[in-house]
Amino acid sequence: MKKIFIVDSDQKTIYTLQNLFRNKGYQVQATQNVMECMSRIIKFKPDLVLASYDAWGRSSFENARRIENVTPAAILFMVKDVDDMFLNGLQGLKVYAYLKRPVSLAEVYRTSEFALKSVRKINTLQLELSKLEKSLENRKYVERAKLHFISKYDMDEGEAYSTLRKMSMDKGLPIHELCKYLLDDLYEND
Repeated sequence: MKKIFIVDSDQKTIYTLQNLFRNKGYQVQATQNVMECMSRIIKFKPDLVLASYDAWGRSSFENARRIENVTPAAILFMVKDVDDMFLNGLQGLKVYAYLKRPVSLAEVYRTSEFALKSVRKINTLQLELSKLEKSLENRKYVERAKLHFISKYDMDEGEAYSTLRKMSMDKGLPIHELCKYLLDDLYEND
């Protein structure tokens, strides 16, 4: 079930948005209290934070960065006036859209769905990138250890890799961990 957290200074707006999203099957929490919203957002871990830029005021972008640091939520601002200061503040955030008030409920729903899909794609890509970076780092250990075996024991690349693979299986370690251990040991003894 998708989770949405709403921050707005107007109780009527909160009530209307809560009904909209609950009727669409979302789990919804909301507050007018800007001071308590950060702790509640962290606890609730929403997929989307729908926030009134006017309610948060100048601290909107700081709050958005804090939210992005603790949760993978998309942040969708509702704003009365879009000016250069607002647009510049969006830079560097994972805000995928904003809504200019007044706004229809259909537009809120469509834009929220768009933001949720976008944040899922970006989070998936970030996770894949992280895995690739880790894989590359692990591969570097294997390549460095192979080079050491090639130069020290006069082996070809295939023999060096086979030796490392056999050692890792004998020790019950993934090959990159064995290679890291061997390289750390080599550098300590040099």
